[in-house]
Amino acid sequence: MNMTMTAPVQLHNLVAGQWVPGSGASVQSINPANPRLIVAEGRSAEACQLEAAVAAAADARAAWAATPIHQRCAVLMEAAAVVERNAALWGFELAAEEGKTKSRRHCRSGSRRPDPAVLRQRRRPADRRDFRLAAGPVSRSW
Repeated sequence: MNMTMTAPVQLHNLVAGQWVPGSGASVQSINPANPRLIVAEGRSAEACQLEAAVAAAADARAAWAATPIHQRCAVLMEAAAVVERNAALWGFELAAEEGKTKSRRHCRSGSRRPDPAVLRQRRRPADRRDFRLAAGPVSRSW
């Protein structure tokens, strides 16, 4: 796997399941350890693109909520697999964006390497035989 950035990552916005370039102001992410290295660049979203993304998410909410819990868990497991397959590269890109040294990039403690376990943990309640779906909002004291 090539761990050398040859070109900046092009930034896009996810709107209704499609990656689209922004139409707002130009943005750049520069490596703080090497200011000549542009890590990512693109255009920010304008208000109309933000509103379209929020509306699309609201429209998708009902379908997602109606999806059986085990199917939703399968989606999270697949997302975890995608993160796992790309963790080394994404960790490299995060380290470059944050200006970390090579030795810090591979450090597990405090690392910015994406962790697929976070997605896998979200499926655990559905694996219990006694799982019950709450009828309404659950109050949390945390």
